[in-house]
Amino acid sequence: MNPRLFAAEPRRAPSVMLHRLSGPLNALLACGVARRLDGDVIELIVNEREAAEGGMVYISMRVPVRCPACVGDPALSCTRCGTTGLVEEPYSAWLALRPGIMDGAVLAPSALFPGMVGPMSFRVRRRSLM
Repeated sequence: MNPRLFAAEPRRAPSVMLHRLSGPLNALLACGVARRLDGDVIELIVNEREAAEGGMVYISMRVPVRCPACVGDPALSCTRCGTTGLVEEPYSAWLALRPGIMDGAVLAPSALFPGMVGPMSFRVRRRSLM
């Protein structure tokens, strides 16, 4: 037997945008599509079809980053951050949901904002279609 015939190809996320799961974080939280967990974890409520087929998700939000004016130096008086060392900047997290993604899978955004404070991750929670 030829082992190449049975070798599993890596599963790649399709180029389909999952619009129900994409948009501003505050709107997704209000609609019950997402919820905040402890720390910097956001849970996405994914239906069975979305989990089976996969797709791309983007979530826009504001995130804390080190102040670019004072670089977080508390010895400097900074008008931009009020000497807190942090400012909020707009950020969009792009996530790839692989086809067949499992309940509880943790996803990391494809890129982080430079100077972003703390890691951010997203957990998939599968729910059956109603």
